[in-house]
Amino acid sequence: MKKSIKGNTMKLGVELKTVHFRKVPFTIFHHRYRNEESGETVTNDECDEIDEIQLLNQYRERFGIPFPEEIQKIRNMYGVSAAKMSEILGFGANSYRKYEAGEMPSVANGRLILAVKHPKNFIEQVEACSGFISKKEKMDLIEVAKKIEKERKKHQFENFRYNLIYGNPETNEFTGYSKPCKNKIAAIIGYFGESTNLFKTKLNKLLFYADFGHYQKYGKSITGLKYSAIDYGPVPDGYDEIYGNLVKEGKIYKKYTESADGFYGEKFFGLESLSSDLFKPEEIETLTKVIQNFKDKSSKEMVSLSHDEEAWIENEKGKEIISYQRYAFKLQHFKNNAD
Repeated sequence: MKKSIKGNTMKLGVELKTVHFRKVPFTIFHHRYRNEESGETVTNDECDEIDEIQLLNQYRERFGIPFPEEIQKIRNMYGVSAAKMSEILGFGANSYRKYEAGEMPSVANGRLILAVKHPKNFIEQVEACSGFISKKEKMDLIEVAKKIEKERKKHQFENFRYNLIYGNPETNEFTGYSKPCKNKIAAIIGYFGESTNLFKTKLNKLLFYADFGHYQKYGKSITGLKYSAIDYGPVPDGYDEIYGNLVKEGKIYKKYTESADGFYGEKFFGLESLSSDLFKPEEIETLTKVIQNFKDKSSKEMVSLSHDEEAWIENEKGKEIISYQRYAFKLQHFKNNAD
């Protein structure tokens, strides 16, 4: 990507750099524009933002601090305001609201928030702050927590199966710091199926480029899927189980048909497409770019392109799970930060 800055043509590049957050060192891919003639380097707001996202992602992962979306989800689960949640957990009046907006909690506060994801722990916190809330409010909150626990036990098998299919997903460098969402994956398949001949091999590669390309620009994946390096390139880990489950639940469908390469295979279709209810504007933009780049490529061509990627080259021998943080910024055939 090239950009004119102060009248000079500058080229975007990345380089490994050690930076510190709260006195802890982390390695990130530092983004900067370089003047190829003078060697001068500069950054802009976009460069600084993706550098900061990498840093904070790694800090949250290392110290077990939930991400803003999960912090909000935990509070919404109990139906309380941010101010009330701060009160229950013993934080400052506006702390929980700030954490939901992206401010980094202390390690202790972050782990406490994560702990009350479990109703039993939430009840303990409610019990401990009896002097700050009324008896009725206390009983109401405990009743809500007990109902949540009951529902979880009711859906225990479904949750077990979900974890079995998606590998007990955690938000880390191998999920792109996102959690899998079946509805989003199904909608993406629907969009891809409307836009190109979507055979399974090509679908696997399109998802890889969408997720790693999105991480390249925004520091998060779209689907939360893990990817492994196999003979035919990067693929969602356990993709047969993932697609099979979506077919079984009626979220997508497939049929066997002949491909442009003269082979018969599974061609996928979706029942829904992209919507603002499920996707952020930047996610839709990334998915659109992926189709613009690859819609006319055959499955065979997609495999060949993916074999040029370091994500595959360095992990194929051991069929390893691929790190978004380590490889997204090294993509050869999809630059999401390009004009």
